[in-house]
Amino acid sequence: FVAAFHGGDATQFVLQGVFRGAGKQTASAKVAISSLWLVGVPAPYILAIHFDMGVRGVILGLICGFAVEIPLLMYTITTWDWAEIAFAAAKLEVEEAAVCVSQNVSFAAAAAAGCGAAGMQNEDSRVAVAPEEEELPQIVA
Repeated sequence: FVAAFHGGDATQFVLQGVFRGAGKQTASAKVAISSLWLVGVPAPYILAIHFDMGVRGVILGLICGFAVEIPLLMYTITTWDWAEIAFAAAKLEVEEAAVCVSQNVSFAAAAAAGCGAAGMQNEDSRVAVAPEEEELPQIVA
């Protein structure tokens, strides 16, 4: 039971990361709250206490919660318009870059502030460019 619990937990953790990366934390929170609170909390209680399963009942009940949450998360992900999400992310990247450029942020400061690569500036040119090849660390085998 413990291995199945960890498998379910890891799967839902990865799926939650997909939601976070897509900027849809509210949707994942709704799924998690509804599935885990409506199934993942009562099921362990019922199995552990009423069916006298003890710790096994708690773990099995949590697995039941994951068994509801994971398909709901996967279904929700399949309904997204990924092209729209990618466009929104690219637009956000450009907007953040414009802010960095308009504030005359240096390359190092932009990187530290989390500005995207498009908004990073070379100290000398003050234009949005990637670092020069000689600025990159060299790896010697």
